Amino acid sequence: MQYDEVKDGKRVHVEFNVDGTYVLEDEEHGRIVYDKANNVLETPSGNGRVRKFQYENGQLVGIDGNLGHWDRVENNGQVSWKNRDTGAVWEGEFQFNSTTSALEYRGRSGARWAFTTDGQDIPLEPQK
Repeated sequence: MQYDEVKDGKRVHVEFNVDGTYVLEDEEHGRIVYDKANNVLETPSGNGRVRKFQYENGQLVGIDGNLGHWDRVENNGQVSWKNRDTGAVWEGEFQFNSTTSALEYRGRSGARWAFTTDGQDIPLEPQK
């Protein structure tokens, strides 16, 4: 089933798939795919590319995007993300911001970044 509606003067396209996934698409954020547990599976990442998300038991454990594939690693209660392609390690946590539709990174050092659906990498105010 699919339909279009207008919210706040903007068109939103909605699709419900037989496997339980659904799609919300608008002009501002593009096409975002969710699983039946409301986890984000796919978002645009700029220039026609997509960012894909993997979960285990509802926990985000993998991200495929513009910077390669990232795996969540936990050691002694500390979360890091390791890039399979480059070996780079980012000490902190990624999460999807449902308000902005951006992937956000919060580093243990206080650094914060937003990776937007239009391909921008935006530094955010450091955590205090």
